Amino acid sequence: LPACAALAAEIRSLTILHTNDLHAHISPSDAHTGGFACLAAAIRHERAGCTDCILLNAGDLVQGTPVSTIFHGLPVFELANLFGYDAATLGNHDFDYGWMQARKFIETANYPIVSSNIVGAGNELFTAQPYVILTVNKLRVAVLGALTDDMRNLSTPKLMQQWHTVPVLATVRRYAAELKGKSDIVVLLGHLTAEEELRFLESVPDVPVIVSGHVHTGLEQAISRDGRVVVRVKSYGEELGRLDLKVDTVTKAPASWTWKRIPIDATKIEPAADVAAQVKRW
Repeated sequence: LPACAALAAEIRSLTILHTNDLHAHISPSDAHTGGFACLAAAIRHERAGCTDCILLNAGDLVQGTPVSTIFHGLPVFELANLFGYDAATLGNHDFDYGWMQARKFIETANYPIVSSNIVGAGNELFTAQPYVILTVNKLRVAVLGALTDDMRNLSTPKLMQQWHTVPVLATVRRYAAELKGKSDIVVLLGHLTAEEELRFLESVPDVPVIVSGHVHTGLEQAISRDGRVVVRVKSYGEELGRLDLKVDTVTKAPASWTWKRIPIDATKIEPAADVAAQVKRW
C-alpha cells in the first residue's frame, strides 16, 4: 500500500507569467523601458514552446497616460487583449472612471476578470465570478481574485456608488477552503498592499501562491514562507514576471519554485508588429 500511495503522488509543472500596474503606459518610457509592443514580444517569447504557461494580470491596467484619460481606459483594455491573458483581477484605479466603466472593461476583455470581495448591498459580486479554474498540464489551477481593503480610502464614493469591498483576508480564506477540493493549486491574484501580502503568506495556508500588484516597486526577490510564495513585478510594464512551479498534486502546494523578473528593455526587444501598429494608432 505505501508503494501504491507513492505512485499516486504526481509532480506537475506550471509556469505563471504575470504583470501588474501597467497604468496605460502603452509606449516605452523616456528611459526606453516597457511599452505594450515590447511587453507583448517578451510574453510571446516566454510562451513559445511552453505547454504549461498561463498569463495573469494583477490589476490597474488603466489610468496614467493621456490615452487612458481621454478615452476613459477602453483602448487600453482593447490593446491588452493582444497579450493573451488567461485571467486578471481589478485594481483600485480600474474604478477611476466609475463602476459602470469598469463593467465595460470586463465586457471588453476577452479573458475572465475575477474578484471575490467587491460586492453590492445584497452581497452580490461585482464580477461575474470570484475565481476561474484553468486546466494547465492536467492541473486544475484556481485563480482567485481579490482587491485591497484599502480601497475605501482609494476611491471616491460616487465612483463606486452601491459597490464596496468586504474584508479581503476573511473572504479569500473562505473561498480558498472551498477551492481546495475543486483544484490542484490555488493562486491568489491580488491587488494588495505589502502588509496584506505578508498577512496572506503567514495566515492563509490554503493559498500557496500569491501573484500581486499595487505596490509599484515590485520585489527584488520572491517572498516565501513554509513553501508558499509571493511575487510582484515593477509597474508600467518595465518587467515581466515568470514563476516556474513544480506542483505536488497531493499536498496541493509547490514542491519547488523559481522566479525571475524579465526586464522589458525597448532597446533590446524587437516590438511585436501587430501590437506596435495598434499602439501607434492610439
